Amino acid sequence: MARRTEYPPHPLGRLVAAQRHNALRDPIDPKLPHNVRNYLADVKGKLTRIDVANIAACIAESGATKIRRVTISKEDVESVELKKYEGDDETLYWILRGSLISHEDAAELLNNQSLRVGSENVAGINSHLITGDVRQRYAAAEFGPLACAALSIRKSWTTWVDVVSAGPGGFGRDELQLQILRAPKVLDPEDAQFNSLAVDIKRDWKRRKSETSDNPTVAIKSISVTTKPDSDERPILDVKFVRSFYRFNCAAKGPGGLRFRWEQLISQDDPKNVLTHLTSGVGVVVNVVCARDNSIVIGQRQNVSFRRDEFDVAVVEGIRPTANVNRLGRIDLFAVVRRALDEELGLKYSQVAIGRDSESLIKDLRVVGFGVDLRYYQYNFLCNVVLDTEFSDVAAMWTHAVDRRENKKLYHWPADLEEVIQKIRVSDIWSAGMACLMRTSDYWHAADE
Repeated sequence: MARRTEYPPHPLGRLVAAQRHNALRDPIDPKLPHNVRNYLADVKGKLTRIDVANIAACIAESGATKIRRVTISKEDVESVELKKYEGDDETLYWILRGSLISHEDAAELLNNQSLRVGSENVAGINSHLITGDVRQRYAAAEFGPLACAALSIRKSWTTWVDVVSAGPGGFGRDELQLQILRAPKVLDPEDAQFNSLAVDIKRDWKRRKSETSDNPTVAIKSISVTTKPDSDERPILDVKFVRSFYRFNCAAKGPGGLRFRWEQLISQDDPKNVLTHLTSGVGVVVNVVCARDNSIVIGQRQNVSFRRDEFDVAVVEGIRPTANVNRLGRIDLFAVVRRALDEELGLKYSQVAIGRDSESLIKDLRVVGFGVDLRYYQYNFLCNVVLDTEFSDVAAMWTHAVDRRENKKLYHWPADLEEVIQKIRVSDIWSAGMACLMRTSDYWHAADE
């Protein structure tokens, strides 16, 4: 087994480590001093800590900056990466320069307090959005090379990366080839440290007499995207799943899994190349539009394991190996969405709540994309449902829903893209939710066209 990457516990350390790991992926910057380019010509793979020290010395010798020269060592770089750095700014400046960060960016990074205190929250700004030029340029420090492919919203960046978008009108049933494999019978992670974390989580539930259940879920074994023959390049998504358990979801997505996610993302440049045990907990994210008053249903999360008190689209539901699956292991994703509407919004209680049959309420149901939120390494399908209701009808059905307590309250936003963008910029809503709202916007009124 390959030696595990040492995990920097602080944002500044992750920045330096990520730069060392990925700085040579791109062509060498011709603006670098000649002696630095000569040095890099002999470096293979990633930069070592000694390389960082040597490159800093080359830059200093070239006279490329007027910052006072400070000699740095391998130990200085190690100190920055493996603990919160408390040294002087000039030493830190040269570590950043030795990591192939420009003078201008190094100066701005030194003034970025979020890197010093480990907090990125700014009042009045969605904490899941990456804002500011420097943060965007170095988002790969936290989320790996895939951060460069993330969805942007008006000069701010999410952590959502598309694997594939559907053809016009959304995915057809024959374009989603989703199967749960019979072997292995259940996920058994080879990573001993990850497995230990999952076991500890399950023990903690028992110790606290928690109501959380270790329910069966799914993880991704493989992803492939091909083109449908004679179909104007319509994509076919083929995903093979294995059975998993909720303890692995919590280990992969929760705070304890941060180091495992970072270690995977730092070297991942294709979202189809997955590390199976970190994908546990694949689901559907569903934007629900009320056609009669042109509104979108938004929930505020409550009794959930992740993102408590944050806003989200109306329905977020995991795929189960025990529901909406035929005897061959094929998953009916449209049935998963329909079940999620019943369980989280109480659609099946429409006759009791509003005196109308539930089947008559669904004007449009589409699956429009599939991707991953890098912050949680969470793979989801993006879906849109248009209901022939007003928001008040949905609120009435929700009072009967089995899983209504996952949200403390439902809200309605205007089904207007400009207004939605303004709201998600200032409301804490994760990138999968933002992607769902943005990627489904073409279908909000599709049933009326």
